[in-house]
Amino acid sequence: MQPFSPPRRLNKVWIMTRAQMFAPCLAVAMLAWPAATEEASYLSDSQIELASILPPPPPPDSLAAQEDFAAVLAAQDARTPEESALAIADFDISVFRFASGLGKDFSKDKLPLTAALFRQVLLDSLAPIVVAKEHFARPRPPQHSADVKPILDFSSNDSYPSGHATVAHLYATLLARMFPEKSHELFARADQYAYNRVVAGVHYPSDVHAGQIAAAVIASNLLRDSRFLADLDRATEEARQFALPFDAQ
Repeated sequence: MQPFSPPRRLNKVWIMTRAQMFAPCLAVAMLAWPAATEEASYLSDSQIELASILPPPPPPDSLAAQEDFAAVLAAQDARTPEESALAIADFDISVFRFASGLGKDFSKDKLPLTAALFRQVLLDSLAPIVVAKEHFARPRPPQHSADVKPILDFSSNDSYPSGHATVAHLYATLLARMFPEKSHELFARADQYAYNRVVAGVHYPSDVHAGQIAAAVIASNLLRDSRFLADLDRATEEARQFALPFDAQ
């Protein structure tokens, strides 16, 4: 494995090119957003170097790698039609996939400040995730063995860490700041959302675990940024006014 060396500048063109390989839903969503500016970003281009923080994935011929692969096959054998349907639906990377338990009005149409905040969080997260994926260069389970039958189209980009798992746990961390009384449900939903990448046959459990670590790193950086904290406060005020059921306010 080559030593980690991040690009000198991670501009939107670079991110967009990699996002098209990372996940089609990300690329489509980004095309619909206003052009990002440095002022809109909460994180600098090279502020987070996940490749120098994350533990490497299991070596290909190790016992840990064999156990990782066995877990993918076990999840494949055990998945029900209902679990498959949820895993397919969870391909969509959106904070509003966490609407369960936050009330029927936790929606993009009702919460524009919240939607804008989490759009920017996603955009800021893409570059460090993609750089780490390229650094570790781990093939996805279906690329390792034809015994894996994925139920989602998957990009040809690398498997480690899981971008969906990273964003799921990052969103849960931030939502738990907004709705501390819902923390347990939010993190349980993030666990489910992330593990659905294994259920779908497109990630290993260790990819998902690495995503949890990456989410914690990104969240800790965001929560030290005064501009982000101010925007989070505004989104919290909006979301708590409209999203929570009346008995939780």
